[in-house]
Amino acid sequence: ECSQTMSVIQQLIKEHRCETAKLREEQDIRINEANECLNDMSAVMVDSVNNEICEVFNTQHVLEAEAKELQVQTQRFAKQTHNWIALFDQFNKSLKELGDVSHWAKCIESDVKTLVATMDAVAENKRTTRAAAVAKQ
Repeated sequence: ECSQTMSVIQQLIKEHRCETAKLREEQDIRINEANECLNDMSAVMVDSVNNEICEVFNTQHVLEAEAKELQVQTQRFAKQTHNWIALFDQFNKSLKELGDVSHWAKCIESDVKTLVATMDAVAENKRTTRAAAVAKQ
């Protein structure tokens, strides 16, 4: 009986080893499949992140170009605004001078009217004086 028991134990040990080896193989297959899935998932995630990084880089490049263009346009606008201010100041000065000329012209016109009125009065006075002198004779 002892040899039979040993034989059964050896058989059980052999079956156990076979079953353990089979389980290890199945586990190794599952581990390999899991590793392949993880590698695929990692590749997809890296590609996704790389795409996003490329998109961010491209967007940054576009923003930098637009910022430079905006800076150029701002400088151009500042220069143009400065020129407009200078033109406005010159126009304002010209209007003041024109106002001064207009005032001067009105003063001259008033003086000329006064002179004409005085000359008309003198001429009228001379005619009256001559007419009176002729009437006396």
